[in-house]
Amino acid sequence: MSTGFNPNPYQPPSYPTQDQWAQTQGPAQVSPAIIESLGKTRPWVLLIAILGSIWTGLFLLGGLGILVAARSTGIEFGMGIGYLFVGGLYLTPLVLMYRYCGAINRVMNSGGQHDLEQAIDAQRLFWQVMGILTLIGIVLGVLMVIGAVAFAAAFSKAF
Repeated sequence: MSTGFNPNPYQPPSYPTQDQWAQTQGPAQVSPAIIESLGKTRPWVLLIAILGSIWTGLFLLGGLGILVAARSTGIEFGMGIGYLFVGGLYLTPLVLMYRYCGAINRVMNSGGQHDLEQAIDAQRLFWQVMGILTLIGIVLGVLMVIGAVAFAAAFSKAF
């Protein structure tokens, strides 16, 4: 009779492989600990998505308000377009966050491995998009600093 106790203290612990675990848990089921962890994550993801939606809505309304008030092609018009552009950029991560929340719901309801894979893929896509947007923001920030320094240098030589 084997109790699972290994008398060799130098042997590393062994854990069941995915195939062994699936055989003991049934066909493609997710462990309750993972479902619980996703359940605790979902409210925070939803909170950030809702706050982001409010923020994006304010950005878009502000951009439209500036465009209506500008009535020209001056700097105000450019600011309005900028606000609309930034608000549009925020929409993509928000949609991905809502998709992740929906995928978490499906995992919690079904407990299936396929739904977990979809949730993890939705999270991966969100972070991929955020990484790309962050890199674009860093590059634009550096270019703006270089432009500001060049403008200041040119402006100081004019006087």
